[in-house]
Amino acid sequence: MNFSRSAHSENNLSCLSCHSAHHAGERQFLLIKSQTALCYTCHLKVKPQFNMPFHHRVEEGLIQCVDCHNPHGGFINKQLRSAAARDSVCYRCHADKHGPFVFEHQPIKTEGCIDCHSAHGSPNPRLIKTRTSTSFALSATRLPRSAGPREHRTFTARLRNIRPARYVMRQSTGLISTGTF
Repeated sequence: MNFSRSAHSENNLSCLSCHSAHHAGERQFLLIKSQTALCYTCHLKVKPQFNMPFHHRVEEGLIQCVDCHNPHGGFINKQLRSAAARDSVCYRCHADKHGPFVFEHQPIKTEGCIDCHSAHGSPNPRLIKTRTSTSFALSATRLPRSAGPREHRTFTARLRNIRPARYVMRQSTGLISTGTF
């Protein structure tokens, strides 16, 4: 446990801010209310993200905040439950994305999942942060600072050839809409 270095300790929270030996609302861990409701009391900006069309299923009760975050502190940014590999917290549920693969998804090796995917919720399928395939391709393709005018012309010409991708948005109830982005 690393509570003294945690964001909760830095914000003057103590054990009794979340736990109660005598008036626990939840028997497990002696929490004063349900774990998710307890997190939402301070983390107000996060709650709406779980109401987006595509989200991790915290509101449905399939996962909890503590499945990804350690409320008692850690050594990784945002108090994530992870080891040296920063995406190992994602692979706890998404093991099929870990690999090894013949054709690796290169952003995983360089930037990590969170560079393209929203951790909590998104209006876009697969929790992708950007709305359009063109802006997604732009954000994923970067020129080195040392690139000269010729490289910039080639890069710009390649961007013009990006075609809109077809998509079908589905939820558990069936087809919602179809179109291009």
